[in-house]
Amino acid sequence: MSDNESESTPVTLSPIANPLVSDKKTKRVLKLVKKGLKVKYTLRGIKAVNKAIRKNQSGIVILAGDSAPIDIIAHLPGLCEETKNVSFAFVKSKQDLGTAVLSKRPCCAVMILQPADGDELRSLYDKVAKVVKRASSKDDEDEEDEE
Repeated sequence: MSDNESESTPVTLSPIANPLVSDKKTKRVLKLVKKGLKVKYTLRGIKAVNKAIRKNQSGIVILAGDSAPIDIIAHLPGLCEETKNVSFAFVKSKQDLGTAVLSKRPCCAVMILQPADGDELRSLYDKVAKVVKRASSKDDEDEEDEE
């Protein structure tokens, strides 16, 4: 199987992958992950993200929507909702998330820590935080419409 064939296969999203960031906004999110990695603001992996949330570090958690089995990341959205200074969103592909953190392997969870006010990364972080908040508020509106 060639690389072109693997890229064209559709991604199967898990049922808990809400709020999902749009394809256009995913590029901005992954750009923040890459830049945060250079200045050590990015935590990679379920264990590191879980530890940071328990220590009440503020930031944004990005989860892969195609993670399987679902059980490995199912507890993270609940932890993020309990913690007021952590927001979360899903992207479609764990392969893209792994590539963004410069890993050859797929990655299911990434946390971008909140940079200081004077930091050069802060403006991009604020833009991504707005994207994540819009995605989650859009998801809340959809749930209200269903009721």
